[in-house]
Amino acid sequence: MARKRVAGLVLAGGRSARFGRDKSMAVLRGRPLLDWAVSNLEPVASSVAIGAAPYSASESYAREKHYRVLHDSISNSPGPLVGILSGLEWAAREGFDLVLSLPCDVPIVPEGVLTELIDASAGSLLAHVCANGKAEPLCAIWPVAFATKLRAILDSGRHPAVQSIQKSARARAVVYTGADAFQNINTLDDLAALEEKLAERGA
Repeated sequence: MARKRVAGLVLAGGRSARFGRDKSMAVLRGRPLLDWAVSNLEPVASSVAIGAAPYSASESYAREKHYRVLHDSISNSPGPLVGILSGLEWAAREGFDLVLSLPCDVPIVPEGVLTELIDASAGSLLAHVCANGKAEPLCAIWPVAFATKLRAILDSGRHPAVQSIQKSARARAVVYTGADAFQNINTLDDLAALEEKLAERGA
């Protein structure tokens, strides 16, 4: 069977309310978190797009770096599902089979786990990471064909949680156990703590 074509999607369109500013532009070890996400996806995805809000700092930076930028295809829709939908519809137009999504605030992602995610899909199933016993629903693989169902849900005015969508689709879980990887950066303290850990290790 031919290997499925995989597109990468960085989710950077959130409001970053707890962080206090555009989280994707926060710097870790001299690089914006947005760059960390792109670097994590590039080894396993043929093309990477950035889901960013119009006129945001993340959009400006992504365009300066010549990254492909996607805007939400449904306006005023809360939550990340609309960003995933935009990624799926872009990937469909580009002839991809799968979309591998990562949030911009999870900088440490082992490449091997992303490969496992792609394999877990088997070309037609949803799958997500479960790191250290905690579900990471945005670190996930999405078949492009799922766009039709997701579009119908969001067009109906419903905005379910990502985990709810994955549960109803019987998504597979790829289990990871280890320090630091898949650590969410939600606050400035989280960022400082990870910076200190990586500095100690010379990473």
